[in-house]
Amino acid sequence: MITQQQEQSKAYVLAGIFTLSLRLIVGWTYFSAFWRRLVLENKLIPDGAGYIGEKFNHFLPNSIGIKPVIEYLVSTPDLLWWAMVIFTLVEGVVGLLYML
Repeated sequence: MITQQQEQSKAYVLAGIFTLSLRLIVGWTYFSAFWRRLVLENKLIPDGAGYIGEKFNHFLPNSIGIKPVIEYLVSTPDLLWWAMVIFTLVEGVVGLLYML
């Protein structure tokens, strides 16, 4: 017969496995974006093919609520590049820490 303490311990183990899997999946989602943008193919070069700022520019007509911010960043390419670099680095660090 299973005691109440054993049932509670089993529930804690299942909750731990569930949260670990969520942490790994969400953390990898963030970290892989950093990995793809910076390591596999550097998409932070403004003159290179696949520059992330171009995707940012294509998102402009569909942005609701943050359209003025995106419009300002697209109109100032230097600031857009810095925003993309900072966002990519923060995304990589957050993803790595989330997995760890």
